[in-house]
Amino acid sequence: MRKLPIAVLVLLLACGPSKPTEEYIREIENWKVDRLKDLKGEKGYVNLAGLFWLKKGKNSFGSSEHSDLVFPASKSPENLGSFILQNDSVTMVISGNPGVTSSGSVVAEQTQAYNGDMENTLEFNLGSLRWTVIKRGEQFGVRLRDLEHENLTNMDPIEFFDLDPNMRVVADFVPYDPPKFVKTANVLGMVYDAEVPGLLKFELKGQKYEMEPNLDGDLHLRFTDETTGEETYGLGRYLHADMPDENNKVVVDFNRAYNPPCAFTEFATCPIPPKANHIAFKLMAGEKNFDLTH
Repeated sequence: MRKLPIAVLVLLLACGPSKPTEEYIREIENWKVDRLKDLKGEKGYVNLAGLFWLKKGKNSFGSSEHSDLVFPASKSPENLGSFILQNDSVTMVISGNPGVTSSGSVVAEQTQAYNGDMENTLEFNLGSLRWTVIKRGEQFGVRLRDLEHENLTNMDPIEFFDLDPNMRVVADFVPYDPPKFVKTANVLGMVYDAEVPGLLKFELKGQKYEMEPNLDGDLHLRFTDETTGEETYGLGRYLHADMPDENNKVVVDFNRAYNPPCAFTEFATCPIPPKANHIAFKLMAGEKNFDLTH
């Protein structure tokens, strides 16, 4: 999707746009389509069916109610196997021959499911079920997906505020040298170190703001405003922005503000926005309140 250069946006925003251009409307509409596609995709959040935290040693899994990790009864044998957590390694042991595969091949009876490298963590398949080992802080878990989850068809459309070009601003990025790491809590009470590469400084409705984004491939901004818990989701909202240009300018587009994953599943580990990232008015832009978990 083509985006306008930041220099052009600076000129447009300086003129105080009152209504969105046709190009901008198409850009945001395409983003909405991609957003929903990602949410419902194989790696999205709508198909999550479980999140199980592992204890040290053996953790049994299968559809038996006596399993440590209980998988859906109609889609898994009672005794599927076990996960063994030792130090920074997770091994999966399969019982019998249920037909579990990974990357198209039947997995061995004993397979290393996690070895300290999240980039190479295996995904396991059984029918419509998919699962992987994840790590949050010092804790390990198994994230379960069901590609036939009822939420994929029962999910209502996401509502949005009207598009407001005044909610797209060009921010000054002040880099931290070196980047700092900030203790960040998630909705499960876990605390981890999040990398903050710098400070975003911008103006909205005549008021100046300074906010700290996290580094997540690009700049990831988590924020609250006066709609939080009312017109918008109770935890707050997120948005992504490109990395700074050569002049340390960043386009921050609140029309792309979106609900965190925990609005769509109880099996997410959403980071909580820092208190400093608060906008002191009702920011009527981006996604409205949505809660698929209730």
